[in-house]
Amino acid sequence: MGYQYGTWDVHFRNPRQHISLRYINHLIRKNKLGNFVWNNTCAQYKSMLYETDSILINDAIDDAFVSLKYINYLMRVYKDRQKLLP
Repeated sequence: MGYQYGTWDVHFRNPRQHISLRYINHLIRKNKLGNFVWNNTCAQYKSMLYETDSILINDAIDDAFVSLKYINYLMRVYKDRQKLLP
């Protein structure tokens, strides 16, 4: 997906909850989808790193599994899109 371990770019931090398929396709064309996904994943992890409230921790775990479902979807879109690109 275009991501290399250890790469951090603040421009890919997205506080929005929803992104458009058009923006996803733009990131795929630029080979930046992995950077976008994993920078946001790392940012969310870091924001909850020292949380002690068990309710917030459980909510964060639930959100992480939902995010994993969408990351798997993005990976499938990425692979399908790569087949179509010349």
